[in-house]
Amino acid sequence: MDRTLLRQAQTALVIQDVVLHSSEVKADERFSPFRQLPDAALATQHKFGTIEKLRYSISSKNENHSLLEYRYEAGLRMFEANSSTGDDENDKVDTVPPLIKIETRFSAVYVLLDETISEEALEEFAKHNVGFNVWPYWREYTAATLSRMRLPPVVIPFYQIPDETEES
Repeated sequence: MDRTLLRQAQTALVIQDVVLHSSEVKADERFSPFRQLPDAALATQHKFGTIEKLRYSISSKNENHSLLEYRYEAGLRMFEANSSTGDDENDKVDTVPPLIKIETRFSAVYVLLDETISEEALEEFAKHNVGFNVWPYWREYTAATLSRMRLPPVVIPFYQIPDETEES
């Protein structure tokens, strides 16, 4: 992470809103809200990251502003803990469909105060800051959705800045 570039972007951008852009919740045929599953009987997998950046120009009275919209994906898959054929969590991806799948896309919108900001700084912001702004919305959405499905709550951990080794 280049902290200098990140600080430049944080100075150049002011958050305006975070909204749910789209979501999909799927329950497998094996799922029933009346089948009691103890908390320990479910294993979870998570995914998240910024996937897109859009730029808009807006005009109002005597002012012109640029807006940046970052699209951020977050998802959760839940499996019965004993559903894997192997020891590796990733075995579930190919062998057993998830019991529950929640996928979301949020839009985080920022006013761009400095039009001269570099693309590199905006990329650092996308990697390390957008998720920080979206994360509380993702946590609330997941908790509410699982509650509506009568599933035990899953604690979504606090947002962690991705390691450089995890980035692709």
